[in-house]
Amino acid sequence: MSWFLIASISVGIVVLAAIITGIMFSNANTTSNGSSSFPSPKPTYTPGTLIHDFIGHTDTPWSLVALQGNPPRLFSGSTDKTIREWKADTGQTIRSYIGHAFAANAIAVLPGKPNRLFSGSFDFAIREWDTNSGQTVRIYTGNTGFIRSVAVLAGNPPRLFSASDDNTVREFDTTTGLLVRNYTGHPDVVKTVVALPGTPPRLFSGS
Repeated sequence: MSWFLIASISVGIVVLAAIITGIMFSNANTTSNGSSSFPSPKPTYTPGTLIHDFIGHTDTPWSLVALQGNPPRLFSGSTDKTIREWKADTGQTIRSYIGHAFAANAIAVLPGKPNRLFSGSFDFAIREWDTNSGQTVRIYTGNTGFIRSVAVLAGNPPRLFSASDDNTVREFDTTTGLLVRNYTGHPDVVKTVVALPGTPPRLFSGS
């Protein structure tokens, strides 16, 4: 199910670049009789058709994270400086997360702890949010350039990684908020980062 969800969201991002004002969600996960295994107000529909417009942002959404649950939730980070939380099965806004001074263009959730959301911004900071209250729990500082991407790796302690215009990837301890180390080597802007669990865990960055 997760593969289809990611593929559908990717399609929505392409459309977003044109319409700017919202997120479009298209479901490709259907059974042989045309009904969906993903909760939806419509009992049946054709694969690839539009189900909902997620309207509310006042500028371009740049990052999306989806979570299974009851209800399933969608988070979007936008150039309008906010993160919005949505009911993925209805398109309704649950809440807005406000605090960044510039675009909130990178978001991630902590595996196994869906009540923790992380957002990276062009204000050089990462914010950790409590999704039960919508409040900021902690602010991570240290980057000296726009933050392009964030990733979270479960463990003891869980670790947070940021990719930045300062040409580095930075690692933070999520229990203290302190910087653990800098990863250097890229000669230019680091635009994306992803963490792979395992023994040992692996980190990948793109520049």
